[in-house]
Amino acid sequence: MNQVAIVFGLIITSIVGFGAYTALAPLVTQSENRNMEAEIINVINAASEYRWVNRNETGLASADFDALVDNGYLDSELYDDGGDESVIETDITAAPGATPPVVTYDAGDAESCNWLLQRAETGKWTNVDADAAANACATATLTVVIE
Repeated sequence: MNQVAIVFGLIITSIVGFGAYTALAPLVTQSENRNMEAEIINVINAASEYRWVNRNETGLASADFDALVDNGYLDSELYDDGGDESVIETDITAAPGATPPVVTYDAGDAESCNWLLQRAETGKWTNVDADAAANACATATLTVVIE
């Protein structure tokens, strides 16, 4: 009889655990998306400011994520080269000197990438060219054109 009670208890615990996971998983995804959004906005603003300050500098054409960190536009305690450094430990790249100037962000999955792209294209982010054809998600990697 004790074995039946133990098995029944395990089944109930599994059902409750699965129910809690099902109920809370969207909250984790939403929180993760908001953290990624805050981070990419910070990188976009840093790249845009770098472009504005250095618009007549010849070295701007080769500027990348390292230039943003090395010149104090991004916190050097948080970032080094953009490799595996996002809040979800994926890659971030910035090319403020490219034509067009872009920031790419590995969002980890297509759903998060599309959510971020929609936020960028509906004007929720400053310093992003919301009409640029280059704004896109390629699998899980978001590319946005900065102004």
